[in-house]
This record gives sequence, C-alpha cells and structure tokens, in this order.
Amino acid sequence: MPNRCKYTLWIIAWLCLATPCFAQYTPPGWFIVEEPMPATTKPTDNTTDKEQAPKTASPTKRPSPQNTLVGSKIKQSEPRFAENNQDLRLTADIFKQLALQAPKNTVFSPLAFYTVSLMLANGIIDENLLEFSKLLPILRLQKINQTAANYLSQKTNNMILQTSLWGNAFSKNYRLNVGKLFGTEVWSLQGSTDIINNWSAEKTAGEFNDIIPVKPVGEEELYALGIANFHIELPFSPQHTKAKFFQNADGSTGEVMMMYGQLKVDYYEDSLMQAVRIPYDKNESLTIFLPHEGADLQKFIAAIDTYRLNPKFKSQIATDLFIPRISATSIADSTKELYTLFGITKIFQPNHNFAKMIDYDTTAKLEKIIYLTKINIIEKTDTPQAQTGGNTLNVKQFVANRPFIFMINRGDCIGYFNTGNPLPKEISQRQQRRQTEKVTIKEMKNGNPAWYENKSEDGNFGLKQELRNKQLR
Repeated sequence: MPNRCKYTLWIIAWLCLATPCFAQYTPPGWFIVEEPMPATTKPTDNTTDKEQAPKTASPTKRPSPQNTLVGSKIKQSEPRFAENNQDLRLTADIFKQLALQAPKNTVFSPLAFYTVSLMLANGIIDENLLEFSKLLPILRLQKINQTAANYLSQKTNNMILQTSLWGNAFSKNYRLNVGKLFGTEVWSLQGSTDIINNWSAEKTAGEFNDIIPVKPVGEEELYALGIANFHIELPFSPQHTKAKFFQNADGSTGEVMMMYGQLKVDYYEDSLMQAVRIPYDKNESLTIFLPHEGADLQKFIAAIDTYRLNPKFKSQIATDLFIPRISATSIADSTKELYTLFGITKIFQPNHNFAKMIDYDTTAKLEKIIYLTKINIIEKTDTPQAQTGGNTLNVKQFVANRPFIFMINRGDCIGYFNTGNPLPKEISQRQQRRQTEKVTIKEMKNGNPAWYENKSEDGNFGLKQELRNKQLR
C-alpha cells in the first residue's frame, strides 16, 4: 500500500477517535457542567390529568452511567442528567441542605452562590482549583465566566445581584476582571469588619445591618458577600386579595394575605404534589411546588431533586390560583457546609494560595462567605379585574394554604414558605377552641334529625358531610 494511503487512513482513524473528545454540551442558563450531548429520546405521552410520581428504575432497565471528565477527575453522571438542566442539581442540593434546618420561612439564591464561587475560582491558581471541579468545569473557566456575565447582564429590575470581596490588597487585573464580569466590588479591609456592615446596610437600604460581628481583622483574612434581592409582581388584582388561614408546618394556624386569580399557566400534578409555573415578565417565571394535604413535609423536602424541580408541565391550563403574598429575608453565614457538599474545603483553611487574587506573593484565609437574600412576591397593581374569576368548568384548583416550595426561573432563587403570620389575638383564641373542643349537637333539618358539628366563626354549625340528607335514629 502506498505511503500516502497509509497516512490518509491513519488521519481518518485519528479524527474518528478524537472528535467525541471535543464535543461538549452547553445547557441553557447560567450553570454549566461538562456533560455529553444527550441522546434523542422519544417524547412521552402526557395526556393524562394526573401523572404518577417518578420512580427509580429497576437495575435491569436503568441506563448505564456515562463517564464524564470534570477537571482532572472522572465522575459518574446521572442518566438523563443533561436533559434536566444542570443548574437544578445545584439548586436541589443547596435547598435540601438549608430547608431541613429552617424552622421558618427561608429563601436563598443559588445564582448568587454560583457567582461568588466563580469570583473566588478566578483568583485561585490552577493546582488549587481542582477542588472546584465538582461545582465548575474548571477546564472551561473562561467560557463559563462569559456565560454567567451574559446572563447577569440580561436580568431585569425584578432581580438585583451584588457581590463584594474584602481583604488587605488585591491584584489590579483581578479586581478589574471580576468587576467587569460580575459587577463585583473589591474593597480594601483594614482595621475592623465594621465597614462590611456599613456597606451591607447601604446596599440593602437598612434591611441587613449587623451581618457580621465587629472585630479587628488580620492581614490574611478575606471576606466575600453575595446579596440577591427579588421583587416579583404576579398578574393578580389586589382587589381579590383576602386574609386567609394558613396551615403552618408545626401544626399551628397562621394567617396570610392570599392572592387570587384564574389564569392559564403551566400545570403539573402527580401522587406527591401539584406544581404551577406562572410567568410574570419576559422569559421569567415563578414556580410553586405544593405537596398534597397531609403529606410528610420532611419526606417531601428530601425527595426534591432535578426531576422534581423540572416536572413535565402541561401548558396553558386554566387554574384557580390561591397564592400567599411572600415577604422573606434570610442570612446564610455558615456556608462552609454548603461548599462541603461540592467538595470545597481548602479555601477556608489557613495559608491558602490565592495567587491570582492577592497583589503580592503570600497566602490568605477565606474567613467567611455571607449570602443575604430578600424576596417580595405581590400583586401587579395594574392587573385588570377581568383576569380573575370566570368559567369553572375543567378548571384546576391550586390552593397554597399549607407549606410549599417556590423557585424563581431555573434556580435564580429558591425558598420554603412554611409559616404564616400570627393570628390576631381574638381569632387565635377562637381557633384554639375549635381545635381542642369538638362540638356535636342534634337538630331538626327539613323535618328530619341531622347531626351538626364544628361551630364556625360566624356562630353557625356545619352539617356533617357523611350524614347529609340521611335520617338518624
């Protein structure tokens, strides 16, 4: 065989073997993970009104995991993971870590977490960057820098994200780079931490004041902050908002201002929960995940994963929506546990090398990362009344009068609403009597004896449902 033919065959064989190595899948949104291009799957039939909750496939039917290179390590990727939006894995993991520890309403921004993590990763030398490989595709750091920057630049006034870094001295190139990409403010920290509290109070209009104890700081100490503020206006008329009871997670009864509207939304229901996705601005939406009444809340939270946060919605389903106004603020200042979820621990140890960040050849210690999150979800004041009420035929009912999970977009923010406002004293006492005393009387109704029970707030007795229209002996 001529040498030319041998060389040609060798080149063709090399290209066939090497090409898959260069193929990379870039998911939509701000979160990128090294994943192979997903195989084309046949669309599933979604014509039933009620789907069953996702079940774990049997070992004989479960596709074999695919090996994926992340940094210099090989990990096992979940089947269909790339089809289910990688950002939601980060969101699910963070949410379960926070929600299971939260006694009351909590909110957190995975987008802020990811942005601050990117900010820090850009200041770490290559060999120390390996521990970020479970969170970031470190071989493509420049690519994801630009992806995150583009996403942040497109956000509307519904969200304000601010990040800052504090320390003794920083590289000019690093300061300009993270400032341009993420809008990060890099400040010199000398004397005490009081200046961080002042900056936080100014940026949040006094919402977060004393976020860190005032103390002297050493030359090697670094502090990072991420502030996320969300203001969402849903297409409900304020005239339909009423005070309603809310079943708190601890078994007590609270009060919420319940918004109402009949809208066409994306709707999902299975044996575990209902979910609706409500658009409120261009390409932006609020998703609410509501467990069925009587569900075990701890088990519901533990079941949250990428599949649960991305169910197969049906589009444009007419739904009667009852959703509380939400106003919540949260401070996450013990964030080492969050980073441990992704194998990141060394940055919190003394003498860590932030060679691309620090202005001189020395080590530093990341003393604390603090995340401040605030959200308000209210009605849109100019919503016409005609959008609420209407035809009740084939209309779904979605009544969020018990604990639920809410998410903004695809992981910009996630929260757990489980406690309403305290009841007014008079109503609270009346509610306690209703819960502790069972009132049962026998009366005549339309000439027939009937049982009544559970006296209502207006003093009337309700007819027991199973005995309605039945004679009693």
